[in-house]
Amino acid sequence: MPAIATSIDHLTASTEWVPAAPFRAWLDHLCAATGFSPSTVAVAAGVATGVTRTLARESQRPRCIRVVDAVRLISLDAERLKRAQRVLSDATPARQALAGLGACCPTADELMLRLGIGRDIANGLVEGWLDVCAKSLVWRCLALAQDVTHARTMAALADGAGGVDDCWPAEQGQMARAVLAA
Repeated sequence: MPAIATSIDHLTASTEWVPAAPFRAWLDHLCAATGFSPSTVAVAAGVATGVTRTLARESQRPRCIRVVDAVRLISLDAERLKRAQRVLSDATPARQALAGLGACCPTADELMLRLGIGRDIANGLVEGWLDVCAKSLVWRCLALAQDVTHARTMAALADGAGGVDDCWPAEQGQMARAVLAA
């Protein structure tokens, strides 16, 4: 991928666009190699989760993406992302992102289910006492918060309302409740 990076290094304006296909393939590679969701890769790259959400969807894929987003995506490599699973980081951004969801903040059980983390870490995030965690968990919490916010926004636009019941996409909320009830 260095050839692509070299060919777009000189383009810095956020209004410049490049074909999305190579970056879609790169995103697919990063997700497959690391097990991260497209939203988590977006947070790690410093781009909006909407960029990777549209790149990853099966229908109505974009033909172009902004150069600034392309450069940030291409700057990631799978090994760096894998190492982030072992690197400790300040948990404050993760706690703040989840707390910022207010009534839609997932419970510790929902975090355990959605993020695949243990009860102690989930309780620490929800209760606000976790100080340090894996950098990848911070990324996953930020991505989750952005996904919940996106789902609420889309529900509000569709209904003309939106509220606490719109915290989770319907199928994910039903799945989480079914698993937790069992």
